[in-house]
Amino acid sequence: MEVVIALGIISVAVIPMMGVLAVGYGGYRSAMERNVEASILNYTRTYTADLSAPGQTVADSYFTVDGVSVAASSPSSLSRVTHEPAERTTVSGGGTETLTIRFKIIHIPSGQTNSSGVIHITPR
Repeated sequence: MEVVIALGIISVAVIPMMGVLAVGYGGYRSAMERNVEASILNYTRTYTADLSAPGQTVADSYFTVDGVSVAASSPSSLSRVTHEPAERTTVSGGGTETLTIRFKIIHIPSGQTNSSGVIHITPR
């Protein structure tokens, strides 16, 4: 009788908690991926800030699973950031001219684009 009650308590209390752990892990993993993408974007903004004319470009850059910049030949590189040449754009309403650089963060093993976007730079 006690065994049946114990199994009933376990099935009602513990089994749903196992399901919640899986959901929590998925959220944690997603948050870690977004954190690494933010780190890569911050680095990308830093080294594209020196562009001053349309048509200029920067070399592809490579990053580890932690978002740390490494050499292209590094075996620990997991992400590659590619860039299109800078384009001149005008901010609506203000008339301020900026340079626009489109970028993609590509997961090297799968070849899938994890993230893409645009960086706006005000030429100095």
